[in-house]
Amino acid sequence: MAPRPLSPQEIQDALTELPGWTSTGDRIERTYTFAGHLAAAAIVTEIARVQESLNHHADLTLSYDKLKVSVNTHSVGGKVTELDTELAHRIEQIAVEHRDLLDAVGQFGVQFGHLAAHAVGVHRHLQL
Repeated sequence: MAPRPLSPQEIQDALTELPGWTSTGDRIERTYTFAGHLAAAAIVTEIARVQESLNHHADLTLSYDKLKVSVNTHSVGGKVTELDTELAHRIEQIAVEHRDLLDAVGQFGVQFGHLAAHAVGVHRHLQL
């Protein structure tokens, strides 16, 4: 069964459980700010694993210390579906699971240690 596009009200209701996420009408988005590029790159790998397990993929735009996550469902004409809100919840779970990487304002922070090092193939403790 094909996913069903959510109504604007359903999208807004879903966003109440996704702090920091916004709707542009045809997608839901969040931008995370990191301590630096290695920190941002490390989390991309974690998100990629979740996307593969769901067989649903966000558009990820990585800049130096920012990661923009933008999600919609192409198979229904680029609209927001429950697949998108599920992926957004799973991405937020990554943030919770790695809360030691979060800074005081809820963004990914400065202590990355071995997670970032292994994600980029560097085997040393990072001091960002």
